[in-house]
Amino acid sequence: MRYYSWWTYLLMALPGIVFYILNWMIFINNALGKKWSSNIPPLGGVWIAIVFLLSPVKLLALTGLTDAFFVLVLLCIFAPRKNNDIQAPSEGSDEDGGDNAVGKEE
Repeated sequence: MRYYSWWTYLLMALPGIVFYILNWMIFINNALGKKWSSNIPPLGGVWIAIVFLLSPVKLLALTGLTDAFFVLVLLCIFAPRKNNDIQAPSEGSDEDGGDNAVGKEE
């Protein structure tokens, strides 16, 4: 396979780098609570990984996995859950809060 100079791969990775930076800017903005907006799908990380897999230095393709999307997926999978988010209804109350629930004996 023929390899090109480093700037050729950098030019090919440029759109992925832009998406990568935008994704992290959105992630940081959401974490600070300023304004919520949804992330771009992992286009930047995947694009960077593909370009670096075409380059002679294949190990750099792992930088595509540091995209904010992949970090968020790992945080969602491995982050500890808070049990106080869901509250069970008390025994004496109906789910809808009414006094005349179906099947309730007088």
